[in-house]
Amino acid sequence: LTKPWIIFRLVGWFAAHDVGHKGITTMALSSFIRKFENEAEILISSERVLPLELEKYKINISPSEFHSYLESASLVLTDSQTTSTEASLLGTPVIRTNSFVGKNDLSNFHLLGDKYGLIYNMDSQEKAFKLASIILKNHKDYKIKHQSRRNFFIKNSIDVTNFAVNAIISAH
Repeated sequence: LTKPWIIFRLVGWFAAHDVGHKGITTMALSSFIRKFENEAEILISSERVLPLELEKYKINISPSEFHSYLESASLVLTDSQTTSTEASLLGTPVIRTNSFVGKNDLSNFHLLGDKYGLIYNMDSQEKAFKLASIILKNHKDYKIKHQSRRNFFIKNSIDVTNFAVNAIISAH
């Protein structure tokens, strides 16, 4: 595909640990889609009910296919902690925007974002959408850059399975 494609992953915000937090608003999402629907293929995966005008973008795939979509996308824009981590480790540019983002965020987001440049953690939807437009305009370059960053991250990380097996063996 020469036209970039973007996956929006929206969480429901009804888990106990989500109380008091929020993510991408429907109004902001609708505005972004109206602006970019002619420049990019848009797919939405959502835990929440979408307004009728956005239903046409909703992807209907099995959960086992979701990671293939994440890996193939030009950009993932999400308010999901899990999807942002998964997409970043698949080498896809990912923008994460929600009220968790900030100084007191979970350490994995500081590591993947600040240290390795695999996630763009944005505390403002407006900033997130501005960055998304830049990435979509240069999607091929960003995809290559993120795949390289992912490879660097993996090369510089330990093999947890090997570490655990060696720890068990050396303990006996």
